[in-house]
Amino acid sequence: MIIVDAHATDVYPYFLDEFLVSLPGIRTAATIRVLDEDRIETFIVPEPRFDIAELPELILAEFDASYLPGMIHLIDAMPMTHLGQPDKYALRALAERGPH
Repeated sequence: MIIVDAHATDVYPYFLDEFLVSLPGIRTAATIRVLDEDRIETFIVPEPRFDIAELPELILAEFDASYLPGMIHLIDAMPMTHLGQPDKYALRALAERGPH
């Protein structure tokens, strides 16, 4: 899926997710578009003692500002589909409930 932000920049969640899981301290990551809004949110399953403080700076060093999530959720386990992919519907439901 291609997400287009308010500035007409294509955002490819796959590339952001692949970058995030390449970082030490991140087990898995999934990025979704927040429906009816022009922003993305990222869900991360971190390793113990993961420090989120430098994450925005690391993202901006690799991508332009359109890839910076509006919210980064740290979760204990990634909801998965029966095909072994992150369940984007479950993640959207988590996003609608608010910060985690």
